[in-house]
Amino acid sequence: MPRGFNQREKDLIHQRLKEKGQELFTRFGLRKTNVEELTRAAGISKGAFYHFYNSKEELFFEILEDFEAKYRAELFANPFPPDKPPRQSLKEVLKTAFTLWSAHPLFQQFNKDDYELLLRKVPPEKVQAHFLDDEYAMVQLIEQAQAAGVTIDCDPRLATGMMKALFLVSFHQEEFDPQEFQRVLDTMIELVVDRLIPEPG
Repeated sequence: MPRGFNQREKDLIHQRLKEKGQELFTRFGLRKTNVEELTRAAGISKGAFYHFYNSKEELFFEILEDFEAKYRAELFANPFPPDKPPRQSLKEVLKTAFTLWSAHPLFQQFNKDDYELLLRKVPPEKVQAHFLDDEYAMVQLIEQAQAAGVTIDCDPRLATGMMKALFLVSFHQEEFDPQEFQRVLDTMIELVVDRLIPEPG
């Protein structure tokens, strides 16, 4: 870290970079935002930026992880209430997750090319840790289902892969008629729910 920054200043700069990064990425997108704009907005030098992040993609990735942690906490607070059929609850969780992602301003310009850029630019160990977090979140969802008396008999890795497939579909949304896309998405969610919580009998 730069010698001139004490710990409090480092924490403030780190937070400011994430706040300003979210503003700029939302406004211009990942590829059209550059490090100079980020450092100018955060009030630091370009050299100082690289003491906090190796690239703008790493900053975006951290903002993405913060968003995912927040929406997971909201979605998984009580995913299987006793007054609702578990299949319906799971459908609602999946639909809400997709809606939160696709409707968030930060991701309005995020596309397949941006996703591939992140996978190239972010260190592999960080990407792998992120995927492991996804799998752990799915383990938590399965455990919550079991605690509510709902049986989900599925390898968490398979369940995570199905969720990832739903997420990747959003990158091709513009290739569909809007109503057709919604039907396709709803059908895919139905298939995922059928695999995780089959119809009784």
